[in-house]
Amino acid sequence: MTADPKDPSGYLHIKNGEHFIGGVPPSKYHPPGAPPHWLAYFQVDDVDAVASKAKQMGGNSHLAPMTMEGVGRMSVIADPQGAVFAIFKSAR
Repeated sequence: MTADPKDPSGYLHIKNGEHFIGGVPPSKYHPPGAPPHWLAYFQVDDVDAVASKAKQMGGNSHLAPMTMEGVGRMSVIADPQGAVFAIFKSAR
């Protein structure tokens, strides 16, 4: 794991060679009471459309679609049974 010297947040990047494959945010950004967990990200073509479809099909939104400048667009949703995951579209 490595920290980006340009990122003062303390986020740690997990890399496989030169490819980013994950990360660990500082604990100060975890919601109160959140248990330890992994969050899987699924790459999609249209975050807004997928998030909307998930809600139509009985899923829940934990984080509405949002843009991270220079990174991409993402949302955190849960399927109707409560399994939580993120959807993501890279800015690249």
